[in-house]
Amino acid sequence: MKSSSIVLGYLLAAVLAGVTLAWLLAPLLPLAYDKVISRAILLAAALGLVPLWRYFDLNTHSVGLRPVPAGRLLPTWLLGVAAVLPLMLFFLVVGFRVEDSEELVFSPAFAGFAVLAFVSAWLVGLFEETLFRGVLLTLLGQRFSFYAAALLSSGMYAAVHFINRAEWTELQWAENGSSWLGGLTYVGHSLSGIVQAGQQWDSWLALFLLGLLFCRLRRDYGLWVCIALHAAWVFSIRVYKQLTVRDIVNPFREWTGEYDNFVGHLASVWLLFILLALYLAHRHHQMLRRAPAGSTKNN
Repeated sequence: MKSSSIVLGYLLAAVLAGVTLAWLLAPLLPLAYDKVISRAILLAAALGLVPLWRYFDLNTHSVGLRPVPAGRLLPTWLLGVAAVLPLMLFFLVVGFRVEDSEELVFSPAFAGFAVLAFVSAWLVGLFEETLFRGVLLTLLGQRFSFYAAALLSSGMYAAVHFINRAEWTELQWAENGSSWLGGLTYVGHSLSGIVQAGQQWDSWLALFLLGLLFCRLRRDYGLWVCIALHAAWVFSIRVYKQLTVRDIVNPFREWTGEYDNFVGHLASVWLLFILLALYLAHRHHQMLRRAPAGSTKNN
């Protein structure tokens, strides 16, 4: 219970710090208030990982940050791109997504978008994996079995994706958007989006399975593998959606969730296949390791 209270306190402190930072910076930045406050809270949460890490006396080994040669990160990232590619190709083949004729792949504008998407994807992967598969999974694993900890952390990971931006009217923005208290009101409206997880259960299930996959990879291969794969998925989906448009009357639209028109039933089936393949590969590896000892004993 104490660990849970500390983590909740960390999240509350990140929200309060982010709201305060947004209140100070919003008048100085040429950005919409919703973008300022979301980035401010994310920055506060990222910086807050340092004292949270130290409070629980965690280290790089305990959270899964095993040393990984830099040369292995790019192949792992490319593997992540390859893993999500079948979903993209399927939606193109069935016509749910079609090429956006107005988007030029070799234009300077798209090149700039791709660079920003690549950098932001690595930042997202680094923050989310360190928080959920690093700190949170480690703390839950100190009280529960690995499988129970994986289920709990994956459930929370899926739920936070439904924290959406508040849909305020122009009058609400004018009255609340520039004040500190208005920032808290905005966060409250955004947090109400979590209740949509039940209405969009297909997307929640896919994100939950993705969380389980990352938990398994974090235990077997370390956190850097999760970070690289996470970054690859985020980057690939952003670029894919930038280059294509969806056909809203396509019969296969039901295979994607309303959360982002990508993560849905088909993604769940694909993730279950990957989890099963990892399980079978692990069992096969264990059998090969036991075989020599067994054969020697029989002789």
